[in-house]
Amino acid sequence: FFRDSVTKNTLHLGKGIKRMVKWDMLSNALLARIKNINQAYNSNFNIFVQFSHSYDSGYPFAFNVIIDSKNNSEKEAIMTFINSLHQLRKFGLNNEEWHQLKEEKLRGLSGINEKTIQYWGKEIVKNFIFNEALPVDKNLYIKEWLDNLSLLEFNAILKTLIPTMPEDIGIIVPKGHQAISLKESEVRSWISSAWK
Repeated sequence: FFRDSVTKNTLHLGKGIKRMVKWDMLSNALLARIKNINQAYNSNFNIFVQFSHSYDSGYPFAFNVIIDSKNNSEKEAIMTFINSLHQLRKFGLNNEEWHQLKEEKLRGLSGINEKTIQYWGKEIVKNFIFNEALPVDKNLYIKEWLDNLSLLEFNAILKTLIPTMPEDIGIIVPKGHQAISLKESEVRSWISSAWK
């Protein structure tokens, strides 16, 4: 987990909502990039990423990375993921990726039916219980902002969103598996090496 206190602390403002959209788009960009890695023939690991919100997942506001590995490929899996993250942070999205992500997000926003009870029920819960901003014409507000957001601006944002080290690292292994002997410092050193 790469925790994100900024989103949590600004969710009651428009910039908090925008930040959630940015994280969602970053997660989708990374998923698209690691899709080929996950589909590699005879791969020993799969990588999944998402930005989790405490109210829809039970997790804290965090960029969540799950690596499912086998055959002692933990180090390779972590290094591969961090290399992809590093490349995205350093070079950003290309024009084609940007237009695809942006259009996908705008299409999703356009497909939301704001006249249903379910829509308003969710929005009211997010506002009253989780303090998420609910501006007038929220989806229009996000669409207009996103429509005017340029690739150059988004790539600059990526540099501020993507952290270099996770706050929380967890390992789940069956009893007797050799990965149980991994030390947190060792995993963190792999991550540091991959960034270099």
